[in-house]
Amino acid sequence: MRITVNNLAKIKEAQDIEIKDFNIFIGKNGTGKTYFAKLIYFLNNFSYKIEIFKKLFNKKMKEAFDKKQTIVFTIEEQEEFSKKFNNYIKIQYPEFIGSQNKIFDSFSFTTKYNYEQIEMQYSTKIDNLTDYSINVEYKFLIEGFKINTTHYLPAARANYMITYKHLFESQFNSFRDVLLKKKKKDNISILPEIENNFLKDIYQVDTKNHGELSSLGTKIEKNIFKNGKLSIRNPQTQDLPTYEYKLQNIKQNINLVSASSSITELSPLIMYFRHKIVYATSEMLIIDEPELSLHPDAQASLVEIMIEAVNKGLKIILVTHSPYIIEALNNHLQRAKIDRVDLPKKIKEFEPISSDKVGAYLFEDETIKDILDNETGLIDDKLLHSFNKINDIYDVMRDIEWEHSD
Repeated sequence: MRITVNNLAKIKEAQDIEIKDFNIFIGKNGTGKTYFAKLIYFLNNFSYKIEIFKKLFNKKMKEAFDKKQTIVFTIEEQEEFSKKFNNYIKIQYPEFIGSQNKIFDSFSFTTKYNYEQIEMQYSTKIDNLTDYSINVEYKFLIEGFKINTTHYLPAARANYMITYKHLFESQFNSFRDVLLKKKKKDNISILPEIENNFLKDIYQVDTKNHGELSSLGTKIEKNIFKNGKLSIRNPQTQDLPTYEYKLQNIKQNINLVSASSSITELSPLIMYFRHKIVYATSEMLIIDEPELSLHPDAQASLVEIMIEAVNKGLKIILVTHSPYIIEALNNHLQRAKIDRVDLPKKIKEFEPISSDKVGAYLFEDETIKDILDNETGLIDDKLLHSFNKINDIYDVMRDIEWEHSD
């Protein structure tokens, strides 16, 4: 997918930004990284697309089902769907993120996909229109847009992990108040769309469901937690699940509120790997500020786990302020370039990633800049001017010291 945006927060114009398998958005505060990442979230979720699809193609599906014919979606039809869906997202975007419409009066965007004609043959195994329609919808959206579901871990995720029961109670009381007063209200959520969806994922988790990337949750516990693991007790005598931290060799669990900040920051990611990401190849994960509360070594370990997830098919976007994330990713890009060389064991076990899977973008000067060097296949960290100012000032002072030393 490629996106061109205009007047999105601080982003005045950004042309043809390609979203690849593993994407890094880096830049100073207030440069539009999160706004852009949230736009991608809405563009890649089945639930927002389905009503537009039905309005356009319900008649076409019914006719194909009744006549037992192969249904065909042309490139032109896919482009028409994309245009109508983009317009819907543009209109809804301010409300989705809980902001005022006037801020986005001039906001616009376009998308590009590598469309191919989609065909689905009639199957005698499907004997009703509802099941047939579901199959057609899924095939259309997966083949045309590649991603069915996107998960977003907001920067405030640790707070949600600790307070989700109180937030759920507030939402329930809000809903109850609307019913009692018999007032119509379209949106009773106390949170913006993404945060509300994240909250629902926390309290609707099914620990019996294990996805394709469950092992990566265990790897986070082993490589970063080291001395414990996440425990989720699904409700039996209570309404909501309970998230706890289980220390090794200790029978009693502790509440997450008593655990370290790194544990509360990473617990949602473990939960998603184990119980929410079902089919990696058709899903995307966006993490806002993955570096929160993590030592540089832990950040490097997390990047390696993310790369393993990408190599298994998951699409990932990391929205970050951390140059350590960039440095860690460059190590894995370099590792892929020496794959056929006889390597020391420590390097040989290092997870490689090909540069054609990676997108690295600097949000700066009211635009989005591609900072992946095509010749070297590495991220050009010299372009991170705002991150290098501290070192630049130090170099100036060091030179002054040398010039005036005896």
